Amino acid sequence: MILRELLEGAAAGLDPIDARTTDDGTVWQRDGREFAALRAGRVEFRLPPVIGRAAIGTPSTSASERGAEWVAFAPPDLDRTAVDRGVAWFEAAWRHAGD
Repeated sequence: MILRELLEGAAAGLDPIDARTTDDGTVWQRDGREFAALRAGRVEFRLPPVIGRAAIGTPSTSASERGAEWVAFAPPDLDRTAVDRGVAWFEAAWRHAGD
């Protein structure tokens, strides 16, 4: 499995959601608000502050250049733990975009 497949699978069960392909990758939106962006093997999530602070302390994460609410996730391998975190953060970002 690759990161794009993981995110497309996570998006399949969520509504409303809009995926837009760009020159750099893919951006997911809810009600016109971006909440996840994939490019070059790295996904960035717009998370609620409390989740974002916790996420930064986990492996393969860093602050995102997109802003304070964004967390970058670039796992070298999609093991079970990375899959679980990626799906959970995608869903949390989607929920947060609807706030």
